[in-house]
Amino acid sequence: MTKTMTALAALGMIAGTAVAGPFGQGNLVVIRVGDGSTALSSASFSTFLDEYTPAGALVQSIPMPTALSGANKRFTTSGNSTSEGQLALSRDGRYLTLGGYDAAPGTASIGTTSTTTVLRVMARVGLDGVVDTSTSTTAFSGNQIRGVISDDGSQFWSAGGNNGIQFASFGGNSSFQINGTGSTNNRNVNISGGQLYISSGSATNRGINTVGTGLPTTNGQVMTLLPGTASVTGSSPYDFFFVGSDLLYIADDSQSAGVGGIQKWQLQSGTWTRIATFQPNGRLRQMTSTTNAAGQVVIYTTVVDSNGIASIQSLVDVGTPTFTTVATAATNTLFRGIEFTPIPAPGSLALLGLGGLIAGRRRR
Repeated sequence: MTKTMTALAALGMIAGTAVAGPFGQGNLVVIRVGDGSTALSSASFSTFLDEYTPAGALVQSIPMPTALSGANKRFTTSGNSTSEGQLALSRDGRYLTLGGYDAAPGTASIGTTSTTTVLRVMARVGLDGVVDTSTSTTAFSGNQIRGVISDDGSQFWSAGGNNGIQFASFGGNSSFQINGTGSTNNRNVNISGGQLYISSGSATNRGINTVGTGLPTTNGQVMTLLPGTASVTGSSPYDFFFVGSDLLYIADDSQSAGVGGIQKWQLQSGTWTRIATFQPNGRLRQMTSTTNAAGQVVIYTTVVDSNGIASIQSLVDVGTPTFTTVATAATNTLFRGIEFTPIPAPGSLALLGLGGLIAGRRRR
């Protein structure tokens, strides 16, 4: 981390108390846990959305609320949970979504709290940088909420350490489980091509699964493992994205040789086959992607090394790709989920000259 980057990171922590501004187009947003003042633990910590340029310059830090305000609830996350902190872009590209806890910073063992006292929150953040934490659930009691995805900001699908895949409406205070079969302990939830997907590390659903057909909103849905995605011994899948209909990238945090890292899969004769694995110096769980002018897949991921230092790293999938550090987290903070900034409403894309922007973004 350069001196300039260190100064920017420190400035960002101070800026976290300021009013958020609109996101810049084409920038990255990363979840940062902690303000740097206290070593991270299993307690709840202040959480921020840090906006960076793809080159690694910090633009702003948006603080998630730590006090109740009208319908908006508090939003904190665990300081040491490795499975929390998915950041997702809604299917229409207009909102960022993430899950957390309605609790003040410093609440002990936040991931095991009961929802009778600590609700789980599904946050929505728009292009204008305004944070809405009015949506909550009593699901995931005694366990973690890990990921939240939306199609258009009006409804949410979430995943966590129990209670399966939950569906909720914007502004509500409840949700219900939609999967009638399959794992109740899940990780990242995504949408791609109008289909709901979930990653899991549990039993027969270890790998990437479809959930029902399309974007289901009723219970009794079937989780179906994509053929081949559980074929790697010792794999531990988290985030994932599709490129077209026959290419799949999976972030795997396993430390098994040749397994952990970004796995690249190809659909061959109806079965997904791993064709490459790109391994950073550390463990990764969350990522996002875009396509450069040459049509190559560019991946941005958050990595934690053996010393517990977190960073944003990039990789271009061409030849023998290597990881490049974009930004490094300050002491006593961690990076988790990462995504690109939201885009304007569809009707304003042409007016802003951004009609082609979403085409290069990650397709969930």
